[in-house]
Amino acid sequence: MMFELHLSIIDIIDILILAFILYQIFMMIRGTQTLQILVGISIILVLVVFAHIFNLSSIIWIARGVGRVGMIALLIIFAPEIRQIFARMGGSRVFGLLVGPKREVINETVNAVERFRKFGIGSLIVFEKNIGLGELIDRGVKIDSKVKAELLEA
Repeated sequence: MMFELHLSIIDIIDILILAFILYQIFMMIRGTQTLQILVGISIILVLVVFAHIFNLSSIIWIARGVGRVGMIALLIIFAPEIRQIFARMGGSRVFGLLVGPKREVINETVNAVERFRKFGIGSLIVFEKNIGLGELIDRGVKIDSKVKAELLEA
């Protein structure tokens, strides 16, 4: 039996875009519990396919019932990951057009760290990149200020 494959340039672009999206999603969930959950779901889906192949009506009936609420359950279970994906898409740099951190911020941070080192003081300094830290710092007092070594030392 001869198999012919007719691919247009649109098909190739479509495949490349889909591959890129799947790769980005995999890179985001790599090393997390999400990947383990998706592997478990994949195993269940393979079992359902076998149930269809061997016409196991009870398993198919259960799978249909679970499948109806399963999609909603997946949205609820993966809500944080879905939000993270959209946040990364919204905050990503487009062709490097966004400006990186300013030299002044770096200099002030280095000055503060040098003083910490001089006096043997430990510190934890966190920089926002693509994902904002707002959810992690709900508690506390907002300080609307430029980065200064003195402020970091406070």
